[in-house]
Amino acid sequence: MRPWRRAVFLILFLFAWGCTLSPHPRSQASASAPVSCPTACPISAPSLSAGIPLSTGGVPSGRDADFLPHIAASTCGCPSQTRPPVLAEPVEFVGILPSRPVSQLAWNARGNCLALGVNNPDNYRVEVRCLPDFRLAGQWSVAGPILFGLFWTADDQGVLFIFDRGDASSIGLARLGHPVWQDLLPGEKAHLNVSLGKRFVAWLDGRTLAFAQGCGTGCASLHLLDIETGDLRSAARHGTDYLFSPDRHWLATNDWGSGFSRAAVEQWPGPGKKTCFLTLSIAYSEAQFWTGNSLAVVTYLSLTNPLGQQPSVRPVLSVWDPVTDQLSIRVEGAVRAFPGPSGDRVAVLFLGEPYNGQQMVETRGRFPYLGLLDWSSGRLLAAWPLGSEEIERIVDFWALPPPRWSLDGQWLVAPRYSGGALLLDREGSAWPILGDEIRWGWNESPWAGWGAQDHLALLVEHKVWLLRVPPAASDDCSE
Repeated sequence: MRPWRRAVFLILFLFAWGCTLSPHPRSQASASAPVSCPTACPISAPSLSAGIPLSTGGVPSGRDADFLPHIAASTCGCPSQTRPPVLAEPVEFVGILPSRPVSQLAWNARGNCLALGVNNPDNYRVEVRCLPDFRLAGQWSVAGPILFGLFWTADDQGVLFIFDRGDASSIGLARLGHPVWQDLLPGEKAHLNVSLGKRFVAWLDGRTLAFAQGCGTGCASLHLLDIETGDLRSAARHGTDYLFSPDRHWLATNDWGSGFSRAAVEQWPGPGKKTCFLTLSIAYSEAQFWTGNSLAVVTYLSLTNPLGQQPSVRPVLSVWDPVTDQLSIRVEGAVRAFPGPSGDRVAVLFLGEPYNGQQMVETRGRFPYLGLLDWSSGRLLAAWPLGSEEIERIVDFWALPPPRWSLDGQWLVAPRYSGGALLLDREGSAWPILGDEIRWGWNESPWAGWGAQDHLALLVEHKVWLLRVPPAASDDCSE
């Protein structure tokens, strides 16, 4: 991709906020029985309920009401289908969901239900399909396109979604077992800014939702919404990305307003000291994840703009200690990092080929690599090339969707710059599971998701492919 095109992609990404392989020891499948797809799938037309703002008294009207008689969808999850030829043979193919075109997907915390955002202009809707056979468990018509992801409620009994209402973006809540969804920001309550760029951040408790609202290029203000009472409060914070610590006592922010990230951390809800990871020696800093109450941060130790061509100093992954208020370097060459559920394994995107140096993991060259770290020791367990072209700028890594860990932390699926995807286990083995004919979009975050019983959902060309692991693979994984 040419440099000017990468720059355009970056501008669009920021603008969205402001404007709108060896034999594996686990060769046996999981103890639970695999999904058995029906050979014949009955087609029916389940009722599809319109979303009703809280103020309307529960009476559908307008466009949503007009849609209701015309909708017919398959309730079946996985009718008999031909296996896609780009799918590696060792991977179990469950099926392709009949829902399309899908723009968003999200499993609930237990991994037994999958929520989908279906952006068909003739029928915008949210669907929920559940194990064991992925039949419809709920379906709700929406008046406009589904935007920026889906988010399950803390009790796994409902799905929140951001949608284009026409006058503004708003947050809808669809609960399983309830035919009518709610607009949680009715009327002018949704008019927090002219931007459509709302994004879910985290649950602060069982009913308080933190979400971000775009407020300019690289800017997003933080808001708190009580989904039971409708109470909406501004958190008086301005950044771009927000990361709460597990105990919700700390808040990290990444601010992209200046064109590249500046990370900071402060006590929540405050008041307290705010630490900014931007000094004369740190030109770029980006919070990655929390490990307990310590924060992992990627920093660029250079006065040179890190988005510039061929920077001379490599980024490092450091850990901030809230007691000493200091950063300690853990890994060289790390650009992005993704911890597993238990925190003992961390997947890292590297600038260059990583290896275990005398004191820490170091890198050489400029090819993109995915590495697997044992976090407690800081040792590199294994690494795999992700492409055959050198990385020119750090921003190039944003073009690649993030790797996804399975619920139990035993598996990781990762896209490749050269196309396709890898399946990794926590011990360092890897298998190609998808041919390089499949290419991923710019920072296509909902590209994959893991459910229970090692089910993997891949979003391929707006269709949801359902797979199941572990595979019985023996091919060596190489570029």
